[in-house]
Amino acid sequence: MGSRLRSTYSSVVQVYRAATGAIDPNTGAPSYTYSAITDDVDEDFNAPGQMLCRLALGWLEPGSMAPDPVEATAPMPRVGTLYFDLSYSGAMPLKAKDRLQTISGPVSGIFELRSIPYPAQDLIGVATFARVQIVEVSMVTLGVFPGVDVT
Repeated sequence: MGSRLRSTYSSVVQVYRAATGAIDPNTGAPSYTYSAITDDVDEDFNAPGQMLCRLALGWLEPGSMAPDPVEATAPMPRVGTLYFDLSYSGAMPLKAKDRLQTISGPVSGIFELRSIPYPAQDLIGVATFARVQIVEVSMVTLGVFPGVDVT
């Protein structure tokens, strides 16, 4: 089935979901661990935890997405919009705080969904794809991604 946008999808990503971590006793800040999900997030792609999508960096939907404010001495992260298909039942396969690592395609990096994805409806009210704002993140990779361990 898929959406009408599926022909524009050029990136394959692995989806990582945050697990509730421990609270640091010194700072009181939570620490999250991310693990690859094994659910079938893209029913047409047929690879557990992976999906075909479109990462449109530099494009933010007017009126519904806003870039982060500029911080002194911090480089601006790459921001954009992620387009992906809903499941056949209309269920949303991604959640806020999920992270995506690109496997193939024109864009590389690790991106985080900072808000809840929302379905995009066509003229008759049928939702077949969803979109959400993404922000590139740096992720300490201690054993998460093979060959990229940071010590």
